[in-house]
Amino acid sequence: MGTKSLSVLGNDGAGKKALIGSLIYKCGLELPQLQQLESEGISQYEKIVPFFEKNGLAQSFYAPSGAFTVQKSQTPDVAFWVVDASDLSSWGSSAEKLSAALSSGVLNPREKLIIIVNKMDSVNWSEQTFKDVVGAFSSVNMNKYGNISSSK
Repeated sequence: MGTKSLSVLGNDGAGKKALIGSLIYKCGLELPQLQQLESEGISQYEKIVPFFEKNGLAQSFYAPSGAFTVQKSQTPDVAFWVVDASDLSSWGSSAEKLSAALSSGVLNPREKLIIIVNKMDSVNWSEQTFKDVVGAFSSVNMNKYGNISSSK
């Protein structure tokens, strides 16, 4: 099983760096890297990505389906589109941006596109908020673009 490419996209402030940092920390951090993070006082997920970028380290992690490397790509194997659950005003524009990226070919994931509703803790894990975000993306017909997943 080879390494898969992963692109993480979405609006500014949606939590992309925190998501990547969390995945690296939980599923891909090696002991020497952990020691470096600790020695530099890095204790927040969103600060892991800038640390990796500054030191020229690959942003990668392991999942049950194999290894993933985060990279900017038009045609990643898998793409995450991150949406901020706490920013109601951004849901519609985020869905439109995603639709435009898919229809123009700026984003064309080879295997799967996963829409991640992030920052659910800031809305008390509201099931209604989750459904409302999913509804905002459902109003834009993305079914024609292939495998799109959403789950809580």
